[in-house]
Amino acid sequence: MKKYIVFLLVMLCVSQGYSKTFLQAVEERYFYEPTAPRIGLEVELTGLIPDRIGQMLQERLGGRLRWHTFEDENLNTATGLKETYFVRELLLEDSIMKGTVVIKPEDNGVDSVNVADKVARTTIYEIVTPPIYYDKVPPLQQALYDMRRAGAMGTQEGYALAIQVNVEIGRGFQSEITAKKILSILRNYMRKENKQSIEEERQVKAERKAYIGPYSPGFMERIEDSNYDPTMDQLFFDFMYRQSLEVLGIEQAWTMPEAEARELLQQQLESKTFEAILKVVKWNDIRVSALLMYMFPDDWITQYLLATTWFHDFPILEFREANSDFELETVVREILALVQYSQEFDAPLVWDTDRQQLKNLGTYQAPRLCSSLFAE
Repeated sequence: MKKYIVFLLVMLCVSQGYSKTFLQAVEERYFYEPTAPRIGLEVELTGLIPDRIGQMLQERLGGRLRWHTFEDENLNTATGLKETYFVRELLLEDSIMKGTVVIKPEDNGVDSVNVADKVARTTIYEIVTPPIYYDKVPPLQQALYDMRRAGAMGTQEGYALAIQVNVEIGRGFQSEITAKKILSILRNYMRKENKQSIEEERQVKAERKAYIGPYSPGFMERIEDSNYDPTMDQLFFDFMYRQSLEVLGIEQAWTMPEAEARELLQQQLESKTFEAILKVVKWNDIRVSALLMYMFPDDWITQYLLATTWFHDFPILEFREANSDFELETVVREILALVQYSQEFDAPLVWDTDRQQLKNLGTYQAPRLCSSLFAE
């Protein structure tokens, strides 16, 4: 009987190996809950009213619900004026999340024009959690399953909805956040072989392509260059200034003196507005701008972006690629595993598509059954 059980376990692991993707292999091998960093989650959905969403969250998470109305503001780039409008959101407080869960309207706008009207008319809502550890994800997953059974809809034709995983970097301490660790995460996620597998797994819908994408060609060259080893100051300047100038069509973006680049970007944005650089500071597969702004709060570009009210400076990397399909746990575990590995080891993660296995790995391996039976 014992031999039979072992045989079944072996066959299970072997069968899993034939259908792995890059992220699945990383999750299987490197997700380790005791050392996983905190995350903030954003889940967009439609088809249910906020009261019903809140009720289902309360049933799984506990706590109490209350409505909250506040005055928000938006810089309308068409008029150059700041506009104020009221937003009504539903809050879940005193739940097992140990922080407030927000259910708020989401307009999925691509510009800052008529935001108040878009928010008032939207039928899309977003669940936003406080920073949590992984142990709070399973009950939230069950609440999402409840919503799907009740008629909630995620990513589909006409709805560019997403699951966003915001991973806290360096435990939120500036002293523990380094350019090397940031680049390690970006390189492991954006490496050509890895990214191809991620895209095949994620199957991002066409409606969402406007909200995500790679970095500029110039910055991608630096990610792919193993000799690119910038200081945090240089990474900030390259990502925020030189990349923005490249996106704006400036041919000398990567060669002009720093002082000239700083002055030129300010001039460009005065005439074009911040929407011209959303591909740099917001619409990425992994959004880095919040983390870089957190590291350099007094820089001009940080202050400029904060003033638009579209941006916040948080110590997080925002993984934005996952569709809203209500399968939260899988996405979270995969992203956490990639971040855990990338922050611990210098060796790159490389996906062998033909053999469906990871190559050139470090020595750390989380205590998972299949990984212990088969060392790839």
